[in-house]
Amino acid sequence: MPGPIRSLVRVLASVALLSLALVFTGAMAASGAGTWSANSDIDQGNEPESVSCPSADFCVAVDDAGNAITFNGSSWSSPSNFAVEDYDHLLSVSCPSASFCIAVDDSGDALTYNGSSWSSPTGIVADYTESVSCPSTTFCVVVTGSGHAYTYNGSTWSSPANIAGLSTLDSVSCPSAEFCTAVDEDGDAVTYISTPYPPAVTSVSPHTGPASGGTLITITGTGFVTGARVVIAQGDGSGTGAIAATSVDVVSSTTITADTGGGAKAGSFNLFVIDSGGTSAIDSGDLFTYG
Repeated sequence: MPGPIRSLVRVLASVALLSLALVFTGAMAASGAGTWSANSDIDQGNEPESVSCPSADFCVAVDDAGNAITFNGSSWSSPSNFAVEDYDHLLSVSCPSASFCIAVDDSGDALTYNGSSWSSPTGIVADYTESVSCPSTTFCVVVTGSGHAYTYNGSTWSSPANIAGLSTLDSVSCPSAEFCTAVDEDGDAVTYISTPYPPAVTSVSPHTGPASGGTLITITGTGFVTGARVVIAQGDGSGTGAIAATSVDVVSSTTITADTGGGAKAGSFNLFVIDSGGTSAIDSGDLFTYG
């Protein structure tokens, strides 16, 4: 079925729900029951296609006219158009946090939100995108109308992988970078399972700082994922006695920034990154000198 027709069918089937925002109040009773608010028209006559809420005070909805609408916990913004053309439908959005979202349109473009503004559309696929899921800022999956999947590593998109033959992949969901499930129009499910691999550290800059800590460092390497920890050894590896860095920010799969912890012994020690894939191995580039 051609992409625009699929989109029309989906809209007609769900127009009563998708044209209105039903905001869950979060007032949970002891039994686990909750209440829904009254209907609220948020999109000025357009048809919302997808919504993603990483928290109760931040949501993004996207619509069939190329608009994005944001929710701040109490009210919705006015629609803002970010698509290449006014007729480009934004079909899906995924936000692992309030400072990172990716939306995809029916022309094969992806748009990235950085917490304050949206990027220009970037062409990532040669056909019709259907759905996107981002469990973190360093891993996203997009599925398409031709049965292909594309992955994002925090900086670039992969080449296409055909995972469903000629079937249209309608939706994908990834709770982590190690597991995703996509479903197609024929009633099939396709599962992605990946064994995480340990991160690797190749350089630390600057590589010296006071024993009292507080040095802002940039760590370069591979395999970094959201939730990673950074420690600097004190002679006994990454375990007992290692000093944890603070303000760890996984910028991408290849870059982490952090502040060194204090109370260290003077000397040069190995820095380790620890995440779901394991602990980075010792490398000549991972030394940090406390002075």
